Amino acid sequence: MTSSLKVNLEISKISAGILVCKGNLICEFKDKCQNCLAETIIFIDSEVNVTLKDIKEMHSDSSNDSQVHYKS
Repeated sequence: MTSSLKVNLEISKISAGILVCKGNLICEFKDKCQNCLAETIIFIDSEVNVTLKDIKEMHSDSSNDSQVHYKS
């Protein structure tokens, strides 16, 4: 079984307590089809664009960012 994973992520500090993680993940692996059980190759190519904020800002945050994660 051959599989591969390529990770290309960059974390940047935007300001005090705010980080941004951008990049992409590429993965390829073999799996069995859940319908017919034939072996199939799955390919995933996903873009990442996530804001990381200090957990102290969780309740006072009024931004409309769709992907915000809070860190302690």
